[in-house]
Amino acid sequence: MNRRENESGVILLIVLWSVAIMSAAIVALSVYSSRSVALAGADIDVLRTELALESGVALGAVTILSQKPEARAFLDGAEVETPIGDGRMVSVGAMDAAGLVDLNRTPLDMVENLARAAGVSARAAKDLADELDSLRKDRAKGLEPDAITPPLFYSIAQLSVISDEETLSRLAPFSGLYSTSGKVNPMAAPAIVLAAVPGIGAADLRVLREARARRDWSGADATAVLEKFKAYLAVAEPTVYVVTVKARSGPGLIAGRNLRAVIAFAAAGDSPYHVLAWSW
Repeated sequence: MNRRENESGVILLIVLWSVAIMSAAIVALSVYSSRSVALAGADIDVLRTELALESGVALGAVTILSQKPEARAFLDGAEVETPIGDGRMVSVGAMDAAGLVDLNRTPLDMVENLARAAGVSARAAKDLADELDSLRKDRAKGLEPDAITPPLFYSIAQLSVISDEETLSRLAPFSGLYSTSGKVNPMAAPAIVLAAVPGIGAADLRVLREARARRDWSGADATAVLEKFKAYLAVAEPTVYVVTVKARSGPGLIAGRNLRAVIAFAAAGDSPYHVLAWSW
């Protein structure tokens, strides 16, 4: 083999390697581009879903405003599927925030009962109530007897400071921070919350269910139950609401995603309501 043939062989090998490298680069670029497009599509779906959920909060506000003031105490979070355009569906529920146990103000024996009913162990529930009791007393030190005690929590997630994640996850769906007195509205409260009222019996719960079904708590039986448990229960016109929105179906929506917003209506201003807290 002469020198020219050797050089030709080397050149051919270099060309073949170059073609192979370019082919691999093209394949890699194609895979990267495909994945980038997929990721971009996923990001768009996330954004589209978040916007749909936020639109659902506005729909929840409209639902509340459509009710007469005296009827808003009966908003209990019942979900209604609602179209939001382009074939997309969300479910929206609105409830009086006083239908939840207020971790800042509700009597601690009721908080303990709720924790146990939600599946927290008796020991952990007692420890939680004791820790809350200690924190509340510390927060009230130095205040005048009639002074408003500053809240312990501004977010339900802060409960993780004094409890484990399991306790937080079990208690969070039934807990709030926005009642004015710490008393629970039995016309809006979930059954598990009402059952946590210390000393309440089956007959009392039946009276409250019946009052709720007829949307009238002013009857003699219902008012007697409210008086009996006045340390824990009260009905008043709501000032703060919890709106829960879930993505159901439709193009580009991530089904199952949900949003919980706490809203208050403004007496005046550019916006009819303000969002006090978001929970994704």
